[in-house]
Amino acid sequence: MHIYTHLYHNARRSSPHTRFSVISAIVSLVVTVQPLAVASAATRIVNPADAGAFSTIQSAVVDSVPGDEILVHPGTYKERVQYLSKELQIRSLEGPLVTIIDGSGPGIAPTVRCGDSLGAGTALVGFTIVGATNAGVFVFNNSRVEVRDCIFRNNTSTFVGGGIAVDNVSHVVAVNCLFHDNVAINGGAIGLIISTADVINCTIVRNTATSGPPFTGGGLFGIDASFHLRNSILFANIGQE
Repeated sequence: MHIYTHLYHNARRSSPHTRFSVISAIVSLVVTVQPLAVASAATRIVNPADAGAFSTIQSAVVDSVPGDEILVHPGTYKERVQYLSKELQIRSLEGPLVTIIDGSGPGIAPTVRCGDSLGAGTALVGFTIVGATNAGVFVFNNSRVEVRDCIFRNNTSTFVGGGIAVDNVSHVVAVNCLFHDNVAINGGAIGLIISTADVINCTIVRNTATSGPPFTGGGLFGIDASFHLRNSILFANIGQE
């Protein structure tokens, strides 16, 4: 006999007070053994040397769902990464000196694209971003992205932000990042259009804006935008800071 049926019949033969106590216990037991299922975030591992892991960052992104974490082993990943409108955290395991995303290649495109209403849980942590032909990281369309512990070097942009470009009511938080030798028409390191940025503990050096006045900004540039800088250093950038 099912445990709930057995308890119920025993309760019917008992006194009213006992019946109330037993039935209350049954209700409590049912609630206890049938909790609501809660989805938990998954972790994807990127390691080309491991047949059981993903060989590219983008293949891990495709397999992920919003809220997941992607952990990347050291190596040079010659690819362009798109977050595909998913709120993800993509992290290197051993830091930017040994984990590189190289976006060089045919066509004009960002190395990393983060867009379409991404939430503040979106992050890129611990990479060198190099070789971009239209911004190292592009944040756009009402998105919120944290970029932490990254190196941006030798990236270019056809308009703003050789290192990071932020557009259309978006926000980026750059923390502990180094920007050097990036080139853009405006804003060699970071460029904003109708957007905002927090720049915290960053070094921005030897970046170049190729346009002249009224648009320029060797290090930083914005149109209808605002920067909030804290404990950051800008020097030797070519163009008005």
